[in-house]
Amino acid sequence: MTKIIVALDVDSLQKARKIVNRLKGWPDMFKVGVYLFTKVGPNVLKMIKKYNEKVFLDLKFFDIPSIIEKTCENCLKWQVDMFNLHILGGYEMLKRASEFVFNYCEKKRIKERPKIIGVTLLTSFKENSLSETLNIREENFQEVVIKLALIAKRANLDGVVASPKDIKRIKEECGKDFLVVSPGIRLPEIEIPKDDQERIMTPKEAAEAGADYIVIGRPILKAEDPIELILKIKEEIKQVYEKRED
Repeated sequence: MTKIIVALDVDSLQKARKIVNRLKGWPDMFKVGVYLFTKVGPNVLKMIKKYNEKVFLDLKFFDIPSIIEKTCENCLKWQVDMFNLHILGGYEMLKRASEFVFNYCEKKRIKERPKIIGVTLLTSFKENSLSETLNIREENFQEVVIKLALIAKRANLDGVVASPKDIKRIKEECGKDFLVVSPGIRLPEIEIPKDDQERIMTPKEAAEAGADYIVIGRPILKAEDPIELILKIKEEIKQVYEKRED
């Protein structure tokens, strides 16, 4: 069943605490991104954990392997449930990260290790950006995503962050158990001003495509009744899976 991650796209610990306190128990996880983390630091992770909620630390690590290993150790000490790295950091960086996490958890007898997720291409990335920035033809956009996903799989990562538009191909190439975390989720009835997401889908469409997790921030945070909206999204997802079983 597709799980819901609520992105804490706010600028203070107080605002984040208010959201977590209100929504605790309804989403499957809360996401802490670079903006909030650089504002308040690890305290936000500790706060979420005090509510016994799960945390996705979305900082998109990208550095030399030895630094990434130390960074993974911090993530483990913070007891995050999921974190991500840029696949463009290379196979060696990814492999060293996964090996470090596996070995650390075995040594410390940690039963539930965090999921390690690789970032493919940002959902704000326009297709013509490939030709402008990387000199790659537009029609090869999805092929780049698939190549990156395959690198992540070879490095023993648990899955990737990718646009919902790429889920089907990723599952075909990497297997059904390879996780796909999809941001860029939007709802038709909620308008997002100055929206910088390009490759988007609705929660229902992402579930139909096979997303394991969908990340929703502003649509839920801006809703008059965010719990009611989460329940509505969960019902839509449930219907997708019930239809699949028929």
